[in-house]
Amino acid sequence: MLILIGGSEDKHGARVILHEVARRAGLGTLVIATLASEEPDVQWERYQRIFSELGVRRLAHLAASGREDVLDASRVATLDN
Repeated sequence: MLILIGGSEDKHGARVILHEVARRAGLGTLVIATLASEEPDVQWERYQRIFSELGVRRLAHLAASGREDVLDASRVATLDN
């Protein structure tokens, strides 16, 4: 399942969208892709904290600084799970 959110969702308060993403992740691994961010590590830390608070136990980070990085075997393996 692929769920795309733009990053401007409510990260405080009710966090309706993020609660729904956490629910749908269930017991699987939630991959946070910070591909469009100018601050991928900051965004990863933020989402890692939020989704941990929402009960997601398995999180992975997919980051790439360019198109070539996306084809790297280790990044592709992140999505294989």
